[in-house]
Amino acid sequence: MSIRNGARARRIGHGAVSLGLVAALALSGGCAQSTAEMKQQYVDASDSCSGFRTAIIDARSTDQQDRIQQALAGAVLAAALTSAIAAASGDNKWWQKGLYAGAAGALVGYSKAYFEQKAKENTTRDQLLRSVDGDARAESARLTTSARAVNNLRDCRNDELETVRKAVASGGLKRDAAQAQLLAIRDRVAVDNRLVTAMLDGADKRVTSYVDTTAAASNVNAELLASERRDQQAREAKRKVRQTSPNVVKVQEDTAALRATDAAAQQQFDQRLQAMLVATG
Repeated sequence: MSIRNGARARRIGHGAVSLGLVAALALSGGCAQSTAEMKQQYVDASDSCSGFRTAIIDARSTDQQDRIQQALAGAVLAAALTSAIAAASGDNKWWQKGLYAGAAGALVGYSKAYFEQKAKENTTRDQLLRSVDGDARAESARLTTSARAVNNLRDCRNDELETVRKAVASGGLKRDAAQAQLLAIRDRVAVDNRLVTAMLDGADKRVTSYVDTTAAASNVNAELLASERRDQQAREAKRKVRQTSPNVVKVQEDTAALRATDAAAQQQFDQRLQAMLVATG
């Protein structure tokens, strides 16, 4: 290797390492709260529905998310160092070739780090797809548990409203006292909503990384997989991915369905609460 080429390789290596460090720091700084921190923030012993918040937090697997993000931060740095060595030696991995290189290069943030980690762990495209689909299957199980916990929490809040309604109807609770209880329920529900949103946002980020990585490894446009359009191109993209990664598509659809279902339940609860506030005002 000439002195000029050697200097060029070192510049490439230094640049890759710098980018890796920046990405690693960004990922480390963006780690989700731990389970203990979440419980300290959201669990209230004086709240009779708080046990269902605990179930949501446990299902959210924030400890696991922390470990994943920390591992991804390391994976980004390791990938940068590997790229520096590859740039000097001319070596390439299977996913750095042809269309896969372009697809992987288009990924950003969490999805890019997840792809690189999976590519490092798997020696072929088929192995990578199976590994990602396994992650999606585990995510689907967590999502089922989360959905059950969210439904239980919403039911508990509706039971609280019903208790107030019955107490007012029987004359056992004065209007001003009813107003105070309803406002307290409204405040607790606002906290519930923040927790559910945090759970869904975390799931969305992970599911997006499964979809992006599967799309990149399958040479499919990820936007088509995320689209609810029913045109021929979108149907063909989903058909192709369903053959190799059925759980990736399923968990994507399940996450969207849970978000829509809970939004409808939240709206219905808000309308009922508002009607009761007006009636007791």
